[in-house]
Amino acid sequence: MVNGGFSKVLVRLFMGACSIVFSLAAPLSFAAPLVHYPQATEVIQSNVTTDDYLLTLGALKKVNGQWRSDREERIGGQLTRNTFELDAGHDVKEVFEYYRRQLIQMGAREIYLCRARGCGSSNSWANNRFGIKLLYGLDQHQHYSVFSIETTGGNEYIALYGVLRGNKRSYVHVDSIKSRVNLELFSSSEVIENQLQAYGAFALSDFKTEGVADAQLNALVRVLKANPRWQLAVVGINREPNTLEKQMALSEEMAQAIKSQFMAQGVSESRITAAGIGSLVPESMSVAGARSVLFSLVEL
Repeated sequence: MVNGGFSKVLVRLFMGACSIVFSLAAPLSFAAPLVHYPQATEVIQSNVTTDDYLLTLGALKKVNGQWRSDREERIGGQLTRNTFELDAGHDVKEVFEYYRRQLIQMGAREIYLCRARGCGSSNSWANNRFGIKLLYGLDQHQHYSVFSIETTGGNEYIALYGVLRGNKRSYVHVDSIKSRVNLELFSSSEVIENQLQAYGAFALSDFKTEGVADAQLNALVRVLKANPRWQLAVVGINREPNTLEKQMALSEEMAQAIKSQFMAQGVSESRITAAGIGSLVPESMSVAGARSVLFSLVEL
């Protein structure tokens, strides 16, 4: 028998998961190629092998005369680059979100997100990170995000950058690097807060352990502390080969373990509920992996 509180969690879960799926522009399969924005002209395209790509995972700041980020990783792999000029009248923010929605639907994990002056200097992104002068625009009209997708034999890392220039021309740039390097990354608090606000849910897929890694937990806790009225459901999902009853039990254990982690970080027990739903959410609903967790905004 499912009690009333648990039923409420299930309803919120499905609402959150459905909002992630059905708010997207077009159905895509996992790790499918991006569908580029139709009202744009490709102005730069390249495909090269590199052993020294700098994946930027934070805002750019000038340190000792050099533009650096607090989080950055050097990786090698096959790098594909595409730069598009948007047709007149098309908003760079909307086109940037067009790409973000596709990646979220694919099941890609968003690692970092910044907007406007929170990204740092557009000049530094254009000239120091991308080496493309066309991308030098207005600091208050720039957008940047990084995603990671697990692939056979490695990972694909995708960096998106969009900017409006002073001459009113807008550009979106996409870097995609397929690498054998498997970086241990966590989603920033900006990503978590944005996805909770936009979709009501934030997913972590393919758990290897019972709990959340410390860096990821800290980012989640920062979001809750910044939004003291938010209440969160931690919903465990388990698709391992087992009976539904066993899947339910294992997913419940994982959710309760994560709730305990929140409480150990000073989050009030009254703000967190934990539930396990086994395999009741299909993989098509953007929550992939044998063992996953959905964090969903609820009213407790």
